[in-house]
Amino acid sequence: MPRAFAVLAEHANWSKKMEIREKVFAITGAAQGLGQAMAMELAAAGAQLALV
Repeated sequence: MPRAFAVLAEHANWSKKMEIREKVFAITGAAQGLGQAMAMELAAAGAQLALV
């Protein structure tokens, strides 16, 4: 997991507050950087993605 995303997840503690599996997330900038990292992590958690 990229460091920036790990820090966000750790501080926001969002993975424990929100059920991700089978939800749809729209992610812009998914080709590289933070958008790509978020897309990969959400997909691994079972989310459905709309990538822009």
